[in-house]
Amino acid sequence: MAVSRVGAGFSLRNNVVRESLTLPKGKDMLKQGKIKLIAAVFCLLCISASVCVAAGEFKWARVKFDLKREVPDKWNVEMDLDKYFLAAFAKLSTMNVDQQVNVTSFENLEDVCQYPFVFMHAEGEPNFSEKEADNIRKYLDRGGFIFADDCVYQGKSDWFYQAMKSEVENKIYPGTKMVQLKDDHQMYHCLFQFPDGIPHMQGIRNGGRAVFDKKGRMKIFLCSDDLHCGWSPRYFGEEKCQDAIKMTINIIVYALTH
Repeated sequence: MAVSRVGAGFSLRNNVVRESLTLPKGKDMLKQGKIKLIAAVFCLLCISASVCVAAGEFKWARVKFDLKREVPDKWNVEMDLDKYFLAAFAKLSTMNVDQQVNVTSFENLEDVCQYPFVFMHAEGEPNFSEKEADNIRKYLDRGGFIFADDCVYQGKSDWFYQAMKSEVENKIYPGTKMVQLKDDHQMYHCLFQFPDGIPHMQGIRNGGRAVFDKKGRMKIFLCSDDLHCGWSPRYFGEEKCQDAIKMTINIIVYALTH
């Protein structure tokens, strides 16, 4: 599957973009989608370049999952804020952003593999079945990326963050420790600059944590800063809103180019 070229001579972190990117036959749909999106992200990053072509379409998906106890804000809390973010993303970039909020689940591996990047959000503790945990592992090992953000309860909890960290370290990748990112990590600087690391909206400051494969590719990014509630100025004002949107764009750009 060939991907439209971005422009002769354009490079990203010393990796020259070829005129086309071709996948061997037989690769799964997740990798095919990711290659398309990488081409699209190249367009996003070359806003100032003289040549910038339309490429793949970025599709956003929320993951549906059960919680261990009843809480007000479940996996689908305030999905209208996702639309605020996608509209801002489309406005701030040259990427072709599909502004529909799709819903997927790790109960269905084939469905979730349509989305190289998925978003998980809630205030309570996720309760993954064995099938979901196995499919999460398969999805990530095939090249997928999870952005997990805590929906902070009453401005002061980190229930989702702590439970998600435990699920990753003990059930999805037993024996693996999530790594806390330093403030100089590329994710905080790949497009918009965040010299102090992830911007904080509310809750407990835990910093950003990640899981990497043996080659250094990030698979999961987890934070407790409630970036989701910052995607509209309704809660924290315009300045924090801009920070939350730009940080999320950085996460997407980093995930699809590394």
